[in-house]
Amino acid sequence: MLRRRNRELKVQLKLAAAQIQFLALRAAQAEEALEAQAKVTHISSHRYRG
Repeated sequence: MLRRRNRELKVQLKLAAAQIQFLALRAAQAEEALEAQAKVTHISSHRYRG
């Protein structure tokens, strides 16, 4: 009983570690995208309509 529970917990721990790694990568990608977006100049469509 305890060995089975221990195995289940090990599996859950591995899954949690993988999820944390995935989320860390996604956060880094989001940060890079945000930085890239901040470097883009937006031109207003209401500007210089003559």
